[in-house]
Amino acid sequence: MAGLVQRLGELSLTTSVVLLPLLLLSGQLERRYRAEGRVLLWLLLALWLLLPVRWAPPEAAVLSLPAPQPAQVWGEGEPEDWRVPQAPASTPETPDPAWRWEEAVPWLWLAGCGGLLLWQSAGALLVRRRLLRGAEEKPEDQILLARLWHGEHGPPRVLRTEAAGPPLSLGLLRPVVVLPPDLAGEEAELVLRHELAHIRRHDLWAKALLNLANAAHWFNPLVWWMVRRAGRDLELRCDDAVVAGQDAAFRHRYGGVLLGWAARTPAGSRCAAPLSGGAREMKGRIMNLFTAKKTGVLLTGLCLCAAMLLGILVTFGRAQAQTEDMTAQEALDALGESVALSDKEFSFTIPAGYQPDTDWLIQVSGRYKGENGMSMSLHLVDNDGTQGRWKAGERYVFDLTDDDLTHMELTLWAWLPDESGEVLELQVEFLYSVVSAKGSEETAQKISAQEETLQWPLPGYTEVSMIFGTRVHPISGRTTSHDGVDIPAPSGAPVLAAASGQVAEAGWDSSDGSYVLLTHEGDRTTRYCHLSQVSVAAGETVTAGQAIGAVGATGMATGPHLHLEAAVGGTFADPLAHYPSMTFTYR
Repeated sequence: MAGLVQRLGELSLTTSVVLLPLLLLSGQLERRYRAEGRVLLWLLLALWLLLPVRWAPPEAAVLSLPAPQPAQVWGEGEPEDWRVPQAPASTPETPDPAWRWEEAVPWLWLAGCGGLLLWQSAGALLVRRRLLRGAEEKPEDQILLARLWHGEHGPPRVLRTEAAGPPLSLGLLRPVVVLPPDLAGEEAELVLRHELAHIRRHDLWAKALLNLANAAHWFNPLVWWMVRRAGRDLELRCDDAVVAGQDAAFRHRYGGVLLGWAARTPAGSRCAAPLSGGAREMKGRIMNLFTAKKTGVLLTGLCLCAAMLLGILVTFGRAQAQTEDMTAQEALDALGESVALSDKEFSFTIPAGYQPDTDWLIQVSGRYKGENGMSMSLHLVDNDGTQGRWKAGERYVFDLTDDDLTHMELTLWAWLPDESGEVLELQVEFLYSVVSAKGSEETAQKISAQEETLQWPLPGYTEVSMIFGTRVHPISGRTTSHDGVDIPAPSGAPVLAAASGQVAEAGWDSSDGSYVLLTHEGDRTTRYCHLSQVSVAAGETVTAGQAIGAVGATGMATGPHLHLEAAVGGTFADPLAHYPSMTFTYR
């Protein structure tokens, strides 16, 4: 969500550069150009404000390097401090603040956006309920509607209401024209022409788009001003449609109807299209009936191109700024965020913004468990104190599939000198356990002999979208520990118990959604998350292969899938290690 808020901020900034002169000159634009062109301009700008596209420079170059062979082999008596490297210098500990402003900004934006949408929706529903309570159709209105609608598809309903207020149109999918009870004769015909013009031109949908842009950019006063101005231009465009091809006498009669409603209070819903407005607004609308103007299509195209060009320039400029003048601590943080690990490779990117790049010292230590049960320690990456190995802006990828081992733990260490010459240190730990894709059959048999093989909970679905270990959370965007594996499957697919046991918990978690926790013999547990439904209750006894729920997308999930966890003695392990004979595919 932080990325979305950042994108919206960039859009507001760049679009405001175009909006401000347009809004300041809106009076002159109204006198020179038709409302049709101005409405098109506002709608295109509103759509641009909602686009999630990010224009970014090309990604960094990628260098694939093979992982080195183990440096040492130990038995059960291995030293406890095996993975602590010799740092170039001591590192002062800096406490991590418990609360950061940048973490609160996305929630502040979400509260403002949700609150405004809720207020708009509630207002529309209240107005609709008030006006339609006791409303009914009149035969004379149906005759007039049949004559003015000209046999077009999907005519709206025309109702008379006793509630006070001007004539207006409501509804997106099933539009309704609401007329006051005392409207009759030619006035009723002119008013109905106006409301039908709104419906033909989908003005209610246009208002919905403008309101959505307003909610997304509620923090930008220029967007509020644009939405208000666009609403006025929608009325002017509708007036143009009503008087198109009519003589001066018709325009005078229509202007008289507008004046008659000028002093009446408009409806309070931003999702409706009322006929009336303030006296100053009505004066401009009446003058518009007798003035010839240009189309303004060229102006619309130029303004939209300017907004897009500014957006691209600002995004590229921001990306360029991020690659300049990074401090040592910022560079270390950026390196830590770039670290990625899967069952096939380990990678990281050297930040482009820190100079000189010859200052980098990087080491990656690992401890593996081999076929014979021996623990092996190696250096996946060892700078050996040699400066100048790493190049700024490049991504380095190390292959992990050549070793017939079960990876147990990896730790990245990096050092940079700060402005005072003191060496700062970065440590990124990966708690990771996965059988190599090229592991031998003998290794798989030993794992099966040592650990009970579980039953696969989703028969027919063996694709894994997120492996066990460290990952970047797809919703929060933060690097976290992933204590299980994610298996995509259709919503509603049955989830089976991996082994016989007892239901320890069956409930709801804000992150994991609906879940089931099973306990098994040998101090083992399995956990099944993001379920659409739960078929068991706490305390029940289940058998291997029994349906305990269904696949869903509850909690913090981007789509229907099963999150499967397995633990022994309270320590998480890779669930796929329990299925040595199965073949999995990875996204």
